[in-house]
Amino acid sequence: MGHHGADGTGHDEVNMPGLRGLDATPEESAELATMFRNYPKISREVTNLPNGIRTITFSEDEEIMAVLAAM
Repeated sequence: MGHHGADGTGHDEVNMPGLRGLDATPEESAELATMFRNYPKISREVTNLPNGIRTITFSEDEEIMAVLAAM
């Protein structure tokens, strides 16, 4: 299974519209950029519950964890 940018084009963080939403603050855009750049350092645990699911998203990296907690 290929990853985004696997064709060698990579991500265009300057023009990526999701990083610069209409109502996004510069801080929010910076947090999203940090998450996109560091996605391999982000883990998620998913637990099926009788009435839905529970997800826990975390990182061993303190800077990335601070961004996750701020979102």
